[in-house]
Amino acid sequence: VSAVASALEVSLEDGRRAVGMIVGRNTSVLDEAGVARAAIEEDADAIVLGVYNGNALDLGVRLTDAIAADGWVGRIFMGGLLNQDTGGDLPIDARPALTELGIRCVDRAEDLLAELGGAFV
Repeated sequence: VSAVASALEVSLEDGRRAVGMIVGRNTSVLDEAGVARAAIEEDADAIVLGVYNGNALDLGVRLTDAIAADGWVGRIFMGGLLNQDTGGDLPIDARPALTELGIRCVDRAEDLLAELGGAFV
């Protein structure tokens, strides 16, 4: 699922291509929500995203909206440079807003592995 999310960060077409590798359906007609839904239907227990593009909050909102609409239950983790471009001189720190969305923000791989260990107990 994380490969699909990473591909979606690049483009919708890349997201379609990535999800097409793990699902058996025509992905060329899927929008962002459809790509997320297809990945989720593969019975993911957690979604892990690494973000470095100044779009962390927008991605978090779109993803949480898409999974809420599908009734998926699991945990979302985001790491990387978790900021959001707002059109100003500097991007804002997206971590507080991501946390409000229920997304766990992690700084180190060790922290992520510890959190994921708890997700599958």
